[in-house]
Amino acid sequence: MKFTTVFFAALAATLAQACDHCPHPGNFPGNVYGYLTTTPNSCDVTVGPDDIVASLPASFWVPRDESPCDEPISVTLTSSGKTVTAIVVNSDPNLSNDDIGLNTAGLAALAADSDPNHGSGPAVWTFL
Repeated sequence: MKFTTVFFAALAATLAQACDHCPHPGNFPGNVYGYLTTTPNSCDVTVGPDDIVASLPASFWVPRDESPCDEPISVTLTSSGKTVTAIVVNSDPNLSNDDIGLNTAGLAALAADSDPNHGSGPAVWTFL
């Protein structure tokens, strides 16, 4: 099982094309958690009810001129191998390292069975 997890993480990192023109280039391994839709949209990005949105750790806003607000990211969940594109709408001081939060639509899209309760866990993500 551990080999499978490592294999899929390496595969996801290889397949995800890291952005080389954005302020935060590279692939980021972390965990995906649920993004509470009641959390303020600190980027003031206009999104629709069906949009997939993400919250990133506050460290991605340092320095301030490198804000990832409204930037698209690609997220691949290690356990399912599924990938989703999300728009960054929030800075979350409760997230650490390269962990991210996705709304319910994002979690459902990543889950092997489309159940948002199964769409969290280790993942690799990158800016597009």
